[in-house]
Amino acid sequence: MALAVNQQSDMTAMVAQAVIDNYPSGTVRFSDEVTPDGTVSVLVIDDADRAEVIVPAAVPLTAVGPALAQAQAMLPSDIWILVAAERMGAAHRVLRGTGFRLQPWWQDGHIQFGRPERS
Repeated sequence: MALAVNQQSDMTAMVAQAVIDNYPSGTVRFSDEVTPDGTVSVLVIDDADRAEVIVPAAVPLTAVGPALAQAQAMLPSDIWILVAAERMGAAHRVLRGTGFRLQPWWQDGHIQFGRPERS
């Protein structure tokens, strides 16, 4: 279990760093929301007026409510939920109609991001 948790947190850290690298001149605020299944990370990019919520594979999509509330409390007008590409179908089912943007990511030597889609 400890190895899986470490791999999950390492992957989340890699995704977070890739997000930060996309905004080299901007201010990025960071917050973690701990769920019973793991930690969901919230990054707020002030220059883009957007929060990006990274949902690790071990965290059920139904458990992201507190992280979304935290993202909204940090005052961005646009909230994106970043999920591993293989979870996009489930993310659309669970978050349908919420108005958040879903963005897939995957690792191919380094973290890659797909095109954002409305939930």
